[in-house]
Amino acid sequence: MNKIWSVCIVICICYGLLTHQENTLFALLFEVPNDALNMALKLTLNACFFNGILNMANGCGLLDKVSHLIQPILKHLFKGVNQETMGYISVHLLSNLFGLGSVATISGLKAMRLLKEATPDRLSKAMMTLFILNTTGLSFFPSTVVALRQTYDTTHSADFIPYTIMISLLALSVGLLIINYKYRE
Repeated sequence: MNKIWSVCIVICICYGLLTHQENTLFALLFEVPNDALNMALKLTLNACFFNGILNMANGCGLLDKVSHLIQPILKHLFKGVNQETMGYISVHLLSNLFGLGSVATISGLKAMRLLKEATPDRLSKAMMTLFILNTTGLSFFPSTVVALRQTYDTTHSADFIPYTIMISLLALSVGLLIINYKYRE
């Protein structure tokens, strides 16, 4: 992949030089890295801010209370899963719901590893359910997307949220129906 990108960059630079667009080319060579750095900085600060909020919520016991509230739903979705794995799944789900992808990734990988240890020889229903919960991207506040939209001066940064919730719920429902059909008991 690195070779492909390198070839594409060389072709673009050669095209810019051959079509006498040197000024535009060199302006972009300095502008694009600056934009990338600014975006990375804003996204990093956004992640730090929301991870800090998550740590405060965890410190005051809010995560435990919310996790306790969603346990009946999770116990229905993840039958026979031990409590440690259920804890990681709860954190993963809550992190995704609040748009904290970096925290969700860590807890999701730990939950998947524990699920794999429980059934090392096959792909279990619990593993597929976690996969579907993760990939449908159900989020009540997608903080990264809102931060990206604010970076590019969008006037209504969060207008898309109701639509993403509806689409995510639809995708989640279809995914869970397919899993329940495949793993009929």
